[in-house]
Amino acid sequence: MTDRKLPRMRIEVSPDGERGWTALTLPYDPDTPFSVVPYDFLKRVGIQPASLEEVRIAGTIEDRNIGPAYFRYRSRITRSQVAFPHPEDPCTWGWHAVYYLGWEVNPTSGRLRRANLDRKAPSEDSSTSLP
Repeated sequence: MTDRKLPRMRIEVSPDGERGWTALTLPYDPDTPFSVVPYDFLKRVGIQPASLEEVRIAGTIEDRNIGPAYFRYRSRITRSQVAFPHPEDPCTWGWHAVYYLGWEVNPTSGRLRRANLDRKAPSEDSSTSLP
């Protein structure tokens, strides 16, 4: 997906889930697991790197500093990791935070839709039997 085709979301971010909520609008890339948020924004909000990890950014595996952050969209809050980007990295919301905030991309239309977080796990589905 190109940046123009990615749906955009305005999500609030906090270092601890209680104070310092600051909103930021970024595209949502369903192919990027962790959110990649501008470095200066993360520093201003007070989010600190916790470790250096391999992360997937726009289809490429890179070593980046990551740290925990809280995300709020409408009435939902979730905790996820954020990647501290290098200048060449595209900044996007990652699928982990967006999905647990209750949203996903409709594969047919490419638009955001509510995620069905209440669906049964495969082991709970009576039509699926496990070996």
